[in-house]
Amino acid sequence: MFKDIFKNVFVITIERNIKRRAYIEHVLKGVDFLFYYGLDLTMNYLDCQYVHNIPDEVFAEYDLDKEYCSAWSKGQFGAFATEKKVIKDFALLNKNENLVVLLDDIVFEPNWQEHLIKGYKELPADWDVFILSTRFGKEKKRLLRFIFRLKRRVDIYFKNKTITTVKKYSRYLDICPGNVNGVFGVIYSPKGLNKLLNEPNRLRKEQDDVLLSKLINEKYLKAFIAYPMIAREGEYDGSWTQKNEF
Repeated sequence: MFKDIFKNVFVITIERNIKRRAYIEHVLKGVDFLFYYGLDLTMNYLDCQYVHNIPDEVFAEYDLDKEYCSAWSKGQFGAFATEKKVIKDFALLNKNENLVVLLDDIVFEPNWQEHLIKGYKELPADWDVFILSTRFGKEKKRLLRFIFRLKRRVDIYFKNKTITTVKKYSRYLDICPGNVNGVFGVIYSPKGLNKLLNEPNRLRKEQDDVLLSKLINEKYLKAFIAYPMIAREGEYDGSWTQKNEF
């Protein structure tokens, strides 16, 4: 079942991330995947300190709203523009299959394939997005979420404090909150991809690192997060282990 789920895998990378690709090749050995070389603004536009300094033709090439995108870092812009291009290129293949998109700084957890299968089996028939990895801190732990919610009921300080927590959906799935950020791995269903492609204006603006935040908040995309998360943000350190934790 794993190979039926984990196919059409594209790993977004840039030329200079050699060590990251070495890790990906190791951990995805036996998986049919492709490195998708994206936009490296840091190297290609060294004289442009901020996104708004980048030439207008770059925004036109990727069909992005310059005024909106100018608030991002160059890394965010590059990731978003490349993710958008992956989706459009995949749509041209007319496969009507799931699309898996990973960033090259993803680090997989032990037994990740097993948890992927368990979470995938619990997805409802009308799912759009299955998030494998996101930048949550301790709030991702279900026990701590319960404690936070309890404290908000009885503690004045916590009552008015915004805390990013997610709701449990099933044993191996959580419901994705609208303010999700830092997504490093995601599976799009054919229905989810069609929703994105049918709304070109949304693809010009709404984003996290990989398109999701406001679209989920508007309940436009029906999104779920794997529990426990299948992977984290990391960096290859020569021993196939995570070097830094968020």
